[in-house]
Amino acid sequence: MAEEMAKGGCNLENGRDHFHSPSVDIRRPQTLLARRRIGYTYLTNRYLLTRDPQPFCDDCLVPLTVRHLVVEFPSFIDLRHRYLYRCRD
Repeated sequence: MAEEMAKGGCNLENGRDHFHSPSVDIRRPQTLLARRRIGYTYLTNRYLLTRDPQPFCDDCLVPLTVRHLVVEFPSFIDLRHRYLYRCRD
């Protein structure tokens, strides 16, 4: 154990360490959820990568954001009530 700690906390026998990152099956959904929480989607942030103007919602004429799509967009009222508000009960 002391030798492991001296090597930086890893046992490097046979080229493997004891610290494994989460499997791809778990990591991908976690990454997608984290991106939604911070408001990142390719649809709403593509303009930063391509240096295009910020996109606007065609119906509401406001900047296109995750918050707008999930919380404010009037055409999604039925979907919000069906899925989001049902989860609160």
